[in-house]
Amino acid sequence: MKQALLTFYAMALCMASAFAQSKMDSLARAQWDELKSSSSLSGGLSINTMYTQSTVPSQTRPPWFYMLTGNLTATLGPLVLPFSASISSQDRDYTYPQPFNQFGLSPKYKYVTLHLGYRSLNFSEFTLGGTLFYGIGLEVLPPRSFVKGSVMYGRLGTALTRTDSLGRLLQPPVYDRYGYGAKLTLGRDKHQADLIFLSAWDDPQSISQAYVGAEGATPGENLVVGLSARNQWADKINTEITYALSAYTRDRQLPEEVLPSYTYLNNLGSLFTPNPSSKYNGAFNGRLNYSGERAQYNLSYRRIGPEYQSMGAVFLTNDLEDITGGVGWTMWQNKLALHLSAGLQYNNLDGQQLSQNERTVGSAGVNYTANEHWNFGLNVANFNSSSELTSFTRQSFDGNPDSLFFLQVNSNATLNAGYQTSRNDKNHSVNSVLSYQETYDNQGNSSNFYKIEISYFDKIAFF
Repeated sequence: MKQALLTFYAMALCMASAFAQSKMDSLARAQWDELKSSSSLSGGLSINTMYTQSTVPSQTRPPWFYMLTGNLTATLGPLVLPFSASISSQDRDYTYPQPFNQFGLSPKYKYVTLHLGYRSLNFSEFTLGGTLFYGIGLEVLPPRSFVKGSVMYGRLGTALTRTDSLGRLLQPPVYDRYGYGAKLTLGRDKHQADLIFLSAWDDPQSISQAYVGAEGATPGENLVVGLSARNQWADKINTEITYALSAYTRDRQLPEEVLPSYTYLNNLGSLFTPNPSSKYNGAFNGRLNYSGERAQYNLSYRRIGPEYQSMGAVFLTNDLEDITGGVGWTMWQNKLALHLSAGLQYNNLDGQQLSQNERTVGSAGVNYTANEHWNFGLNVANFNSSSELTSFTRQSFDGNPDSLFFLQVNSNATLNAGYQTSRNDKNHSVNSVLSYQETYDNQGNSSNFYKIEISYFDKIAFF
């Protein structure tokens, strides 16, 4: 009897094991099929070449220039692995703070993205405004969470000293520039606020000590804090506000100075050390949007302090104040879109400049989408810039001050047409652009510029 029971238990165990193995095989096969169906590999490749010819004898730029850019994206279920790279002939003797040969990887799993290599992040236009850096970044953006965040650390610029055969500088030296920053987002869809922090500095040890401070290029330091807010007040009204305060030191090698104002900056330790070369300025941008049934209206005001700078937004123009308004509307079942905008801008906000410039800006555009293949666009703009002496300079000027009044008019127009086809695994598009620009002033100077551009894009999914 005991032998029979043991035999029965052994057979039952074998059957259960076989059944479990079968279930595991079926489950694994189903998971593999699901992963395979949600996986893909796609990419793109672009080659740009340019030939330059100059009549200037001292022209040193190579006549031929090429740039090869490519991207490859692998998708494995919820994991996305985008890779990008660029290779250029210009990198052999580059004269810019960032090399032309670049590569980067941004793996993403659900709402978490890791950035490695040459990447860019946009905290706000006045703090870290899309500046390229070589380093690491992390974004955690859960879609329904009240709290989101981004952090980064990396090199914002590469040291560079160009000299002739005698060791004399051909241009001001550039230091290795490093920085780290963070953005904390609080809120949900209709009401959100960003708290932003950025600290950056130049490394004086990154170039030969013989060139440190040469031609006025001293190693700097920068601390920026910012606040951004986006609010949906009603179904049709929303506002966007961005503010930043920057403490910028032009020469971090000078001795420390205790500030009588902005006293909190005296106690930040290694984050920021004020000295006589430090400047403190703010920047603000506000925008009001109204969305109607067919039209959208906007009104914006921007003010950037006279010496506002951020090492994370190197192409930002300071010492300006402007106000602009615009309207856009659609018709013909959204196939036709039109927009108009106008504004006024001026500088010399602190009255320290010898002259004040004013600009009036006007633009208009129309875009027409004929069908899923064809689209057309026309944009025109007119910029009037005038420069006039300030009252103090007029009083001290010996002569007719009106003779120094300067007026420049810049008009441009752009016409573009595009055609694209899309099938299951292939995407082709052809675009053509025709541009015209005319500039003239009250001194009798004028120039005309024409540009024709044709581009072709081909995207293929490998599987």
